[in-house]
Amino acid sequence: MGFALNAAGETVYLKNPAQTRFVDAVRFGAQQNGIATGRLPDGGEQFYRLRAKTPGAANAPMLASHVVINEIMYAPISLDDNDQYLELYNRSTNAVILSGGQLGRRD
Repeated sequence: MGFALNAAGETVYLKNPAQTRFVDAVRFGAQQNGIATGRLPDGGEQFYRLRAKTPGAANAPMLASHVVINEIMYAPISLDDNDQYLELYNRSTNAVILSGGQLGRRD
């Protein structure tokens, strides 16, 4: 198609053939190298990491993560912000290295 998307994230605007109006706009954050991202279901609102790249075909199923957020305590009964926590759960049987990871907000 003659262009590449920025892996750090950006916004893509799609125009009608007459170039008179926008028909869609997609804003995305940083992408994982070598992992396809797409809407699920096809054309849906949310984007997910996919199991495979599928140009010209229906999107592949979602790529499940080994580590997931299991519990969030954002408003502790103590009212002490130091009692806030995030619990991660490893669904696999293998150790997972978390160094270099970070949490972010999806706007």
